[in-house]
Amino acid sequence: MEVDHVDAEGEEREASTSRRNYREKSHYPGAVRRKAYIFDGDGNYYNKEWDLSEGRGKEFCWYHVELPRENKKLSQSAQYLIDVLCPPLKLQDILSLNSVITVSLGRVPRLGFSPANESLLSEIPVVEGSINGNGGEEGRAGMVIKEHVLDFLLTMNHWEEADNPVPRSVSNLVVHIIDSHMGHLEDVMTKLELELDSVEVELDRGCFALKKQWLDDRKFPKMHLNLQRLLQVIAYGEQVFPKVKEKCSSKHWFANEDINALEELIARIRRLKENVWKH
Repeated sequence: MEVDHVDAEGEEREASTSRRNYREKSHYPGAVRRKAYIFDGDGNYYNKEWDLSEGRGKEFCWYHVELPRENKKLSQSAQYLIDVLCPPLKLQDILSLNSVITVSLGRVPRLGFSPANESLLSEIPVVEGSINGNGGEEGRAGMVIKEHVLDFLLTMNHWEEADNPVPRSVSNLVVHIIDSHMGHLEDVMTKLELELDSVEVELDRGCFALKKQWLDDRKFPKMHLNLQRLLQVIAYGEQVFPKVKEKCSSKHWFANEDINALEELIARIRRLKENVWKH
């Protein structure tokens, strides 16, 4: 028993050393963005170092990898992931890790969290273009935001990161991640709808020069391609979401309320698919 105890301590020190050496050396520094959180299970979270360690007791961790969107080679993306995760982990370690690891291609809005009381929606903002020459708005002062940021806040289908409830369990976190991706798809759909509406208005005006410019820029084929890509992603999600729900339902630690949330997400993606087909 004493020998086993010594071996266990040695393995723990070796793993700790491996994580430390990994943090100090990367083959692709700055190529990918990494975010690491630890949750205490009581509604609080903290940023943590990227050591791929597990939480203790009620604690659980989340490690997110953001691959560069402009990269189009699958082999290069695989190299990025290997560099980020291995070492200190091996494949069997990743499969048995009591933490959540996610990967996205580019940034997914609202995926993370922001400190409390930092929401842009907590007060009425002042649009940058409405500021007078003295640096303030007539009659009041407030948070100043750019006009395009206000446009984004008005068109998005979800709250911003500062309004995200902090997960209290791994099942809460899984639902949050899927819900964030779902919200991103809905935002893309809203943007396409606005673009289509704008095109219809311009076509009704009958501007020949604008139509010729659109033809030269291949605007319509690009819009059609974007719509097809969105439909492919939605169709894939429609297949995957029920499988995720079935897998999660078999886990004793996955709460019933989060199973219900997954069912609602399945219904949302099916409604979104119907809306895309209408276009």
